[in-house]
Amino acid sequence: GGYKIKSTLGSYFTRFNYDFKGKYLFEANLRRDGSSKFANGHRWGWFPSFSAAWNLTSEKFLENVGWLN
Repeated sequence: GGYKIKSTLGSYFTRFNYDFKGKYLFEANLRRDGSSKFANGHRWGWFPSFSAAWNLTSEKFLENVGWLN
């Protein structure tokens, strides 16, 4: 015996990257997922994420730090 389940899945995403002077990096992501397995009325969900980075090696005050290369 067995059974068969039919389900559907859809996803969309977008990404934004920003680099300021090669020192500061920012990124934002937005994903939208839909599934027939989610509850009725809640078939789609938003899933955002954000990140930031600082490139320390580009800073003038750290130019002569030997261990940072």
